[in-house]
Amino acid sequence: MDITTDNVLLSDQFIISCGTVTLNKQSKVLLIFKRTTTELPDGIIHHFDEVFLPEDWKDIGESLEKAAIRGAYEKTAVEGLLLPAHIMTNATIPTSQEDSPSSHITEPIAVSHRVHRGILDIIFWYIAEATTSTIPLVVGKPGEERNFVPFWMDINEARHFLSFTNEKRILEEAIAAVERGQALAEQAEHAGEAE
Repeated sequence: MDITTDNVLLSDQFIISCGTVTLNKQSKVLLIFKRTTTELPDGIIHHFDEVFLPEDWKDIGESLEKAAIRGAYEKTAVEGLLLPAHIMTNATIPTSQEDSPSSHITEPIAVSHRVHRGILDIIFWYIAEATTSTIPLVVGKPGEERNFVPFWMDINEARHFLSFTNEKRILEEAIAAVERGQALAEQAEHAGEAE
């Protein structure tokens, strides 16, 4: 990535969001289906469908990690925990830790951004594991109107249904990180058996 300019955005010019690639034990990923209905000037009703990963704005004083888990829960009613994954990161290693920076960690796997109504939305993405595969019938905060539906989809199929290219890339990286971690765990297990 080549960054050639310095930019400063003041606090009223951006918002921080956090999202998750939430996986379950059945190799499925948690997605959200949203249907937007708009009446065009000529009276024609237009339906616009989107499928995306769960994310939400960070609350004041909330950590990025907690915002990711809370946001996914509020959008889907599925509880999850951050899943340590084998990723490369530029985050510094604490002096108390001896592992390499690519060990199993819960740092963001990606950052994406978009501009909405003149405000830059910066989204930190994490990998999470669902504590249940059940999606309750009622999703969201009481009194909130919802026009989206959470659902589970096979990981390999989800790549084709996500509406946004950047989220497809984030999903693919999350899957690759989990698979790398599983492969390393299996290698370590086999090495331990050989000793």
